[in-house]
Amino acid sequence: LAEAGEPCLVFVKARREAWRGAELLSRRLSLPAASDTIEALRGLTPTRSRDLLLRTCETGAAFHSADLLPEERRLVEAGFRTGEIKALVATNTLATGMNLPARNVFLSTDKWIYDPGLDLPWRSPITQGEFENMSGRAGRYGAGAEYGRAILVAASPFDRDSLWRRYVKGQRETTRPRIAHAPFEDPILQLIASRCCRTVPELEAFFAQTLSARLTWAGRHSAEEIRFRLCAALRRCAEADAVRAFDERGATAAVGVNTPLGDLAFEASPQGRVIAAKGLSLASARALLHWLRLSEDRDWYPLDLLATLALLPDARLRQVTLSRREYESGEYFNRLKKTTASRELHTDTPVNRLRNCRIMPYYDEVRALKTAMFLEAWMEETPLETLEAEYDISAGQVRAAADTLSWLADATAALADAQNLTASFVDALRDFADRLDFGVREELLAVARAVPGLPRTALLALDGAELARPEVLDKTDAALLERWMDAEQADALKRWAAQETAPAGEEPPAEPDAPVLVVDERRPGRIRLNGAEVPLQEKQYRLVLALAQRPGECVPYKDIYQQVWGDIVVEDNQMHYQKRMLVRRLTEADPAFATLIGTVPKHGFTLKLSREQVCIVEAVTHAA
Repeated sequence: LAEAGEPCLVFVKARREAWRGAELLSRRLSLPAASDTIEALRGLTPTRSRDLLLRTCETGAAFHSADLLPEERRLVEAGFRTGEIKALVATNTLATGMNLPARNVFLSTDKWIYDPGLDLPWRSPITQGEFENMSGRAGRYGAGAEYGRAILVAASPFDRDSLWRRYVKGQRETTRPRIAHAPFEDPILQLIASRCCRTVPELEAFFAQTLSARLTWAGRHSAEEIRFRLCAALRRCAEADAVRAFDERGATAAVGVNTPLGDLAFEASPQGRVIAAKGLSLASARALLHWLRLSEDRDWYPLDLLATLALLPDARLRQVTLSRREYESGEYFNRLKKTTASRELHTDTPVNRLRNCRIMPYYDEVRALKTAMFLEAWMEETPLETLEAEYDISAGQVRAAADTLSWLADATAALADAQNLTASFVDALRDFADRLDFGVREELLAVARAVPGLPRTALLALDGAELARPEVLDKTDAALLERWMDAEQADALKRWAAQETAPAGEEPPAEPDAPVLVVDERRPGRIRLNGAEVPLQEKQYRLVLALAQRPGECVPYKDIYQQVWGDIVVEDNQMHYQKRMLVRRLTEADPAFATLIGTVPKHGFTLKLSREQVCIVEAVTHAA
């Protein structure tokens, strides 16, 4: 079919099957080489996946799985979309959300599923919904073909009839709502933090309208049982200081085991808002808060925090492979003890629990340890090729693990900030999160932050050529920089270097008539400062909006309070705390703005800009 010019997509259940399938097809096909794809692949970081794709694309075949780096996946998808690649072997990463029509789709009816308790995989038939998602890649209206084929391969007439009845004639499986049997604390915290619900009756009314209530709870659980579960979850949130309770007079109320909750109103605490905004589960947040309490005043180290993050329930590192040989050899466990022999052992952290353990850790603990070790090497700028060889993993697994743990590290820094821990500790955590995201040492952070989309390969190339300092970059020709990045990135890097090397007190030339501060009410949660986008938390955004509406004036505390908090009662120091956090965000964007917001003692705050320097884009409301 592929040799007849019809694009073929083959779905398999495992990543290694995708590799092997593409290899086998490349040996049997005699199609033209995917020349454009090959040329683009040669410009990417050398990895196992890239090298195999270079071979398979010579005969018009390729594979697609989570083992590929994002840039490798994009090239494979583009090659298949343009028709250069005629045969593509893929896991179900292509089943949903991708506009990649094929004339023929071959499906494996098996998949791997994981037990959430044991975290062990086993084979299971795909569902009707999964079959429809994968077979739906066959043919597409307006894509040129009159029809598409979805093909199931049967080993016998009996299998053929069974597959026909199940997937072609069968019905969709019963919908299983996600929160039906899950703990309530996470959705409850999100509802309270978003101000959607503030009381137990409001929470009951919300959950009564969910799919879980209509499909699962109806007829099985009484209203009293649902209320009991809600109250128990609320108490767990209060115990973790994620929410705070207030009585009818607005005074803070303590929540005990026997405290009636029906007459209380709830509000998310600063750390509760961080937990909800960052998408953390309460279980993971508890573990992070425990680590923060123990680590603010001690000498923590990268492997210490990486192991903590990798062992969190939210880490979900199933994509990281750990062979039986690796587990039973104990190599990572022994390496941990050797590399941390000089570190203190008494603090109750996950890495110390593993070091003190006299028996072999569980499988998921060793996998987390392996992840922490290769990510520590990733942060020290070890090449992906070396990581693949040393840890028997793919570059895609490294990148996916770095993305997940950098999100958790960023949440850790935000939790530390919400708890008002020392600024140096919070800054160290932010640097750690960015290093983990970029995969660089601390010396390259400034360059990486200056141009966030700059590839790691470009950062390492700049470092290798000794061009990573602003004073050197300012004198470097943009044409040289374009060897490792595109023209827009090179231009942005040059502008940053010029700004960093400008004499003290001299500001870089601004565009004529360009406002210094832009607050766009259509995009809450971010502002533009001298053309650069600065993300802000909700309270900080409301504060800067209140000041931007009256630039150059002293805005009274009572007016700021009303615009930021409305009728909610908060502690007196919250206004100055939010101002301090806002100034920190502005200073991170540009140190010149450290004094942009001033304080008039006993009166209010002032934004030190003229009306001409401020632009507020109002949200447009459309009449019904």
